[in-house]
Amino acid sequence: MTRGVLRALSLLTTVGIYMVVPILGAVYIGGRFFKRQPLLLVLVVLLGVAVAFRNLFKMMNTESKFKEQKNERRIGRPKGYEDKEE
Repeated sequence: MTRGVLRALSLLTTVGIYMVVPILGAVYIGGRFFKRQPLLLVLVVLLGVAVAFRNLFKMMNTESKFKEQKNERRIGRPKGYEDKEE
């Protein structure tokens, strides 16, 4: 297996964990504390889904920054190079 395949597998596993854990945690907490109040249970589960998507968004931002840095290293910008606004 190449490094790219392992990185993709790692990313896929991380996405699964970042999505499942908050949702299952919200279901567990909501079911444990709000058994007789289904509206609160639904709100807690929706909060878990929101947290899961927030985690996913943060992870994708980190991944894109990693790829940008990797591309800059590959291109090899000259020393002293700075982006100038025009």
